Amino acid sequence: MTIFDQYKLTRGLFIDSISPIAKDLIDLQPPGFRNTIHWQIGHVLVIAEEIANFPHRSKSSLPDNYKKLFGRGTKPNDWPQNVPSMDQLVLDLQDQVNRIGNMSSEQVQERLTEPFDGIDRFEEFASLGLFHEAMHLGQILTMQRILEQNHSSYHDL
Repeated sequence: MTIFDQYKLTRGLFIDSISPIAKDLIDLQPPGFRNTIHWQIGHVLVIAEEIANFPHRSKSSLPDNYKKLFGRGTKPNDWPQNVPSMDQLVLDLQDQVNRIGNMSSEQVQERLTEPFDGIDRFEEFASLGLFHEAMHLGQILTMQRILEQNHSSYHDL
């Protein structure tokens, strides 16, 4: 299985897992968490964009405001009014995995000019991205369970 196959599989599982989450839960911040499900999904998209544009990590095909909304160190409490919807983020996730899958062999063979934690090859960088995506999916599913439990207990009152 190639790294591209792994990305398609992981992203497909990611999208399939987030799609059934109730819309009224995505912008709630569970106790003990610094962000929301909405932020988590946008964050996965923004970080994976560095992989989609390998080796030019600063280049992006996403709208300019995405990094300010979902980049490292950001949080939903600082968001302005105009935040992309979940439907838009899912479309962006699908487009992104297609762009990753269509990378040229020349692009994949290039190396990062500035290594990231000692990583400078595409497969190493993409593997780290897969780990990142899976880690955030775990966070999302945990947040979902907590919010669903809290949400149902509010309805019981």
